[in-house]
Amino acid sequence: MVYFCKPDEKSAPKAVQREFITIVQAIQAAFKIIKPGLQGIEVDAADRRVLIGAGCPGYKYATGQ
Repeated sequence: MVYFCKPDEKSAPKAVQREFITIVQAIQAAFKIIKPGLQGIEVDAADRRVLIGAGCPGYKYATGQ
């Protein structure tokens, strides 16, 4: 995810900042549980819980599948 500020902006809009933080939290949740032998669907469930819990709509791709 990348956001380029408009000429008159000093930082990304709050909504963009929230989405970025949510994505980082989802990645961290996946890294926290990932280990050899764990199925991809289990890693996906960890990051998906964070994203869905933050109000993100469902998505059709998956982590590790």
